[in-house]
Amino acid sequence: MLKLLCFRENGHGETVAFDYASLGERHLGSIYEGLLEHHFVGTDGQLQLANDKGERKALGAYYTPEAWVSHIVENTLRLLLNRWKAMGPPPRPSPPAGRER
Repeated sequence: MLKLLCFRENGHGETVAFDYASLGERHLGSIYEGLLEHHFVGTDGQLQLANDKGERKALGAYYTPEAWVSHIVENTLRLLLNRWKAMGPPPRPSPPAGRER
């Protein structure tokens, strides 16, 4: 799942990383809040994302202050990205089930 959030295939069939560098803290906070509406479920030996259909948003159940987003980025995403850089180019991701090329 993490690979799908980090990499995509460009028009030439090459795997490239999404460019999150240009996103501000507000945008990252919105993405994070959107992800909170999802949870992992195991189905037929596969791990998939399920959505709670906007219940959190409808209830106003969350708001992520910019300072928290900065902390999350600096202490999680940056560490992961640095590890990936050290490992070299990622393997080509497999398409999600049911979305064959």
